[in-house]
Amino acid sequence: MKKKLFRPIKASDRTGYCLCGCGNKTKIATITRNDRGDKKGFPVRYLPSHNSKDPLWRKLVTVWTSKTNWNGGRTIHQGYVLKHRRTFTKKEYEFLLPMFLKYNKRGVYIPEHRALLALKEKRILRADEFVRHLDGNRSNNSMKNLILGSAKDNYLDHDSARKEVVILRHENTFLKELLTRYNIVWQGTVEELKKQIGK
Repeated sequence: MKKKLFRPIKASDRTGYCLCGCGNKTKIATITRNDRGDKKGFPVRYLPSHNSKDPLWRKLVTVWTSKTNWNGGRTIHQGYVLKHRRTFTKKEYEFLLPMFLKYNKRGVYIPEHRALLALKEKRILRADEFVRHLDGNRSNNSMKNLILGSAKDNYLDHDSARKEVVILRHENTFLKELLTRYNIVWQGTVEELKKQIGK
């Protein structure tokens, strides 16, 4: 049986001292709090209200999410861009809160295209109102590309874009087959090749 070289440290032994300089011991943090610089399982930096004695404590606070999964509050789900509530101002978040809660029970993420158009129209969008992407690209949320419409219009936008992609793929595979059949090395663009074949 192997001997343990180090005894496991209990939570009660893992105490720290208050950084204000009072000399009192601090407890173990039960949750991670970025605003106070506390991390779960580690000693709390300050006793309650002792941080006010240290004027530079805000500069010394480590934001624990800086090296985790935080990527600027932007994520992509099924081609749509979702934005985190922290990326909006307080007024914008309070205005968009009903839409946040409809999309997510915790009110954390919201589709960016719906939020942008709601802020532009200065009203909450109804469930039967669809935000159309005119070019068919779901991640292109520029204001020129967004317009309100019905579900049918929205489907036709994406459907026409899908058809164009399928047609382009068929053309490219056809051209590749032609080049490989006749052992031709082509260094120009696809459009130039189409013109040559057309002639």
